[in-house]
Amino acid sequence: MNKNLKVLHLFNHYLPHTEIWAYNIINHLPQTTIHIGAKAYLRNNFYNENFTFIHNPLSGLNQVDTFLKKSTFGKIRSTILNKINAMASSGFQERIIDHIKEHNIDIVHTHFADVGCHYMDILHKNDIPFVTSFYGWDYERLPYQKPKYNQLYKTLFSTTSGIICEGNNGKKLLMARGCHENKIHVSRLGILPNSDEQAERTKQENHLRLVQIASFTEKKGYQYTVSAFIAALKTAPNMTLCLVGKYEEDNIRSTIEKEVKALGLEDKITIKKGINYREISSFLKKYDVFIHPSCHTTTKDCEGGAPIVLLDAQTTGMPVISTLHCDIPEEVLNNKTGILVPEKNTEALTEAILEFYKMPNDGYQKFSANAKQHVEDNFDIQKNAKKLLEIYQKLLS
Repeated sequence: MNKNLKVLHLFNHYLPHTEIWAYNIINHLPQTTIHIGAKAYLRNNFYNENFTFIHNPLSGLNQVDTFLKKSTFGKIRSTILNKINAMASSGFQERIIDHIKEHNIDIVHTHFADVGCHYMDILHKNDIPFVTSFYGWDYERLPYQKPKYNQLYKTLFSTTSGIICEGNNGKKLLMARGCHENKIHVSRLGILPNSDEQAERTKQENHLRLVQIASFTEKKGYQYTVSAFIAALKTAPNMTLCLVGKYEEDNIRSTIEKEVKALGLEDKITIKKGINYREISSFLKKYDVFIHPSCHTTTKDCEGGAPIVLLDAQTTGMPVISTLHCDIPEEVLNNKTGILVPEKNTEALTEAILEFYKMPNDGYQKFSANAKQHVEDNFDIQKNAKKLLEIYQKLLS
């Protein structure tokens, strides 16, 4: 199949800054014409003049609805808006079908399981091939919080042309939910590998500068980062830790800030409210090791796959301390590009920090070189986007 494929990508919201990985894989798809449809378009985020966007008159309503849910008063108004939204939702679904037929779309890619469930009936009814990507919270958290999705997933598995996940952990979770193995396709995400060959890192023995970049959410394991760092400080005084994140849930950031102040560690632990993704490479040059102890949460949330920021770190030659969580062992090779420990294990995390703290530069250089090579070999976005295209072609053939 050599023709230029027309692919429609469907989202709930196009596109939060934290989901730049979705834009990157779409933007690097070869031999494709890209169409985008979403319930809400986030202003000025990841627009591309080469993409065709389906106009949605409900987009503003969905954004208002999301904002209102943050307050008690808002929840009441949100309920009213939800009813209006539900009545108009079928109209947008029909608009999607009209667009597919008008533009001769070859295949539809729904991003996140709830989006796949939302459109599966009308796509199946109209005999339109579609695939659904699972990414993280949709593996277990969504059906845990909304049990109706347990049955919806079974219908999705039977009606979709294929289910896409990031790695083997995601594949196992999907099979445990009843998805046939032949329907599941592993398609890695990725980044553009760092082309700066001159940017060699060095680390001083018995010194360490740690950094974590992630949303301040439970599954990112910030509480374990801070606890392990404080424990390591007792025998490793020449250390600093920088925590960076924009989005916050359950006052995680403010709780950490209070703890740091109470212990008088403001000179050791700094907290930033976010950086521009375009600046991440230069920002990471200031630090030695990236730390990111992802974990399962009380609401069954998880990474599902693995955080792309771990690749951003490694492509600069930065080793990673993380956990044996979901697909992270595929992104970070234990004792080769970083050190992985059991999730929620503060003692093991402390030992990993101390190992890098004591590590002389020659040992550090091996981790650094391995990290850059691993990303180049396995997570080049251009190579992985081509593999995603091959999945589309295989399903359509």
